[in-house]
Amino acid sequence: MKVLVVYAHPNPESFVSALHRAVLAGLSRAGHVADDLDLYAEGFDPVMPLQQRQSFYKPGDNGSSVQAYVDRLRAAEGVVFVYPTWWQGGPAILKGFLDRTLLPGVAFAMQQGKMVPRLLNVRRIDAVTTYGSPWWLSNLYLAQADRSFLARGMRRFCHPKAKVGWHGFWSVNASTPEDRQAHLQRIESAFSAYR
Repeated sequence: MKVLVVYAHPNPESFVSALHRAVLAGLSRAGHVADDLDLYAEGFDPVMPLQQRQSFYKPGDNGSSVQAYVDRLRAAEGVVFVYPTWWQGGPAILKGFLDRTLLPGVAFAMQQGKMVPRLLNVRRIDAVTTYGSPWWLSNLYLAQADRSFLARGMRRFCHPKAKVGWHGFWSVNASTPEDRQAHLQRIESAFSAYR
């Protein structure tokens, strides 16, 4: 399976960076081909320029400035997002990536006033993320908006039987080295069984 791994963290020494490496190691062990997209390292510009916004509803024109990223998304059978959760969502660079690539004509088409999915190649969407807050606060009070977006929003653009996986690590700031090491092993194991 070809898997697009979208990694969004500026610090290569962070725990999220270690999670990114664990995802790649697991996918490699399972025999998958990972297309590793490090948004910060590639200098992805998350700001939608005026021209792209003005052509947003014109398939073909709307993605010309990000065509290489659109091509990578269209080639993927699985997409894994690896990022920290900051202020109840991913970093701005990740939001910008979604804004600029999940476009009409790419992610969906409008037919008779209805959205029709166009990313039928994508059969799995996964997120690997960390939270500073504890589980109960993230789930019961803050409602995990990013999780809802992937499970309900992005999934509707993908294959009708697309699976969604969520791999959260809560209370990262209060965690011990042993907690983090155990989670890294769980992540590598989970992606070694990726199907």
